Amino acid sequence: MTGLDDRDGAVKEYTTYLKQQPDDAPAHLNLATIYIGLRRFDLALPLYERACEIAPDANALTNLGTLYAKTGKLPEAIKAFEKALVLDPANEIARKNLAQATSSLQLQSPHAP
Repeated sequence: MTGLDDRDGAVKEYTTYLKQQPDDAPAHLNLATIYIGLRRFDLALPLYERACEIAPDANALTNLGTLYAKTGKLPEAIKAFEKALVLDPANEIARKNLAQATSSLQLQSPHAP
């Protein structure tokens, strides 16, 4: 139970901090990571989106794409992976995830060009 209490306290602290410092990308990412650990993808997603708006980063964009894919938002996932690869063409995780998301999207809509 202590671990959950620690996360609850961290959520409160980050939420309070982000009200005062809304442009702190690492704080958005840290809070998103906590929410992912709590399996609250709905709360993590806007935090990743905001962090990537503030300070685009290949790793954060790869994580955002992964979260989009996990929540069934494949077109958004593909865009995030593509942006990650623009910033870091050697990012093999983004490249692999882009291929998987593209394939999954094609399977969902086989008549798409």
